[in-house]
Amino acid sequence: MGFMSNSRVTIPKGSSYKVEGPASIRLLEGSLSVLGKPVKIKESLTVPRSRSLPLEAIENSVVEVKAGPEAKIEPLSSATIPREWYITIDRIIGAGAPLRVMVFGDIDSGKTTFCTYLANRFIEAGFKVGVLDCDPGQAEVFVPTTISLGLIKDYVTSLDKAVLKSAYFIGATSPSGLTDRVIVGAKILFEEAVREGVEALIINTSGWTTGRGARFLKAGLLGALKPSHLVLIQRSTEVEHLAKPYINFKEVEVLRVPVSSAIKARSKEDRRVKRELAYKGYFARAKIRKYSLDVTGLMYTLYTTGFKMSKERKSEVESILGLEVIYGEEGPDSMFVVVDKPISNSSEAALKLKEAFGKEEVLVIHRGAEKGLIAGLIGQASTLLGLGIIEEIDYEERTISLLTPFEGQVSIIQVGQLKLDEEGRELAKIEGWPL
Repeated sequence: MGFMSNSRVTIPKGSSYKVEGPASIRLLEGSLSVLGKPVKIKESLTVPRSRSLPLEAIENSVVEVKAGPEAKIEPLSSATIPREWYITIDRIIGAGAPLRVMVFGDIDSGKTTFCTYLANRFIEAGFKVGVLDCDPGQAEVFVPTTISLGLIKDYVTSLDKAVLKSAYFIGATSPSGLTDRVIVGAKILFEEAVREGVEALIINTSGWTTGRGARFLKAGLLGALKPSHLVLIQRSTEVEHLAKPYINFKEVEVLRVPVSSAIKARSKEDRRVKRELAYKGYFARAKIRKYSLDVTGLMYTLYTTGFKMSKERKSEVESILGLEVIYGEEGPDSMFVVVDKPISNSSEAALKLKEAFGKEEVLVIHRGAEKGLIAGLIGQASTLLGLGIIEEIDYEERTISLLTPFEGQVSIIQVGQLKLDEEGRELAKIEGWPL
């Protein structure tokens, strides 16, 4: 049901409601629980746009609701937390620390909801709790295009309340084609969680569950992180295939739970809006900063991995393409070419150069094609310092300018495959080499 922008709602004892944002809720009377978190009298909870929050009344309760135009509150026909969730988590807690719980589920299966409830149960049990967020698309702990490690020190209503400890740059919102980065990054963050003394680590994964790449990714995460428990959230058997090799594997206990009735199916648009709000918030105070490519390395690019073309080679390339080349590099297996103006078919141009010079990797781009690419800023200790959006590359001066809130020294700039505008809107995903 909808409600007035400012109204009071009575929630009877034992009932469950779902609030869809944008809205804020303040408990005036009674006792509420949100995914295992007790809500205090006069405590306010915020529900952003494209999100929902389940409320469970422990006593007859009255809440004050301030709502946006798309917000609504509606009763749920069954409890927010399925009985199977209680039983399964009791079993996990009973196994004792250290606990490493990995969660698999399809899109809109409620993995994040389950992980939030699991975190609160771990807090209640007195564990030192961490969350390893391995979903670069619907990232909760840090910004999309990354995976991250967060520490949970008190009850939470969502995983974005975790305290960020470290993050690893993936460079896109889908792990497809980048499974190696996700697995390597997850292993690095996992080892940091161990050093931090985390007793109960929750490993949330993406909803990419079918196809060869998804199978390889999930098997890689299981092999690299060696969880004590694997929880499958399913409506039927939709992720069973990912756990089949581990059914009789003594090192990991496979557990199954149903999807909660509180789960809201989100459209692609809702997911995109959530990501773009995260980008916008992160880059709100960013400034343009310039880095010299003589002292700062680039990663995940062909650019800067070769040697500057000779005038003779540059002339050969111009003759083949029929275009003016403003910059070119050549490596033993690669060629990187920048032309003055946009070209209609860069793939065809690259193929011509591959055939002419016997190169395995060739990229032909135009001046300015780099604008908008997201980038990870890496420090001396190989840690992710922050994110940036590429503004411009000056090929003559060998400098790169980025929009970033990070002010310190950068050792490596990892170039991603997603393009954003300065307002955080997603423009395009680049297939293959971004630069």
